[in-house]
Amino acid sequence: MKQASRPLLVTQEAMAAGLPLMVTDVGAIGEDLFPDRTGRLVPPNAPRAQADATGALQEVVTRRAMGHEARRPADERVDSVVCARRILDHIRELVEMHPREAVRTR
Repeated sequence: MKQASRPLLVTQEAMAAGLPLMVTDVGAIGEDLFPDRTGRLVPPNAPRAQADATGALQEVVTRRAMGHEARRPADERVDSVVCARRILDHIRELVEMHPREAVRTR
C-alpha cells in the first residue's frame, strides 16, 4: 500500500465506523468529507480553526449527527441489496454491449 493512500483509508474507515471527521484540507484527504455534515475541514497551519473544529465535535448532538451522516456512504457502498443491484446493472450493460455473446447456443 502506498503511503499516500493510508490517510484516505483511515478517513473511510472512520466514516464506516460512524465517526465524524476533522481533517486538514491538504491533498485528497478532504474528498470524502461533506463539510459541516460529516465532519470539519480545516485549513492547514490554522490552529484556531482546528481548535474551533475540535470544540464543535465535543458537542454530543453535533458529533452524533455528523457520525450518522458519515456512516451513510459506507452503508450504501456495502449494503447487499445495493451491491446486488450494481452487479445486475453491470451485467445488463454487458449484455446490451454484446447481445450475441450473451446468448449461448448448445
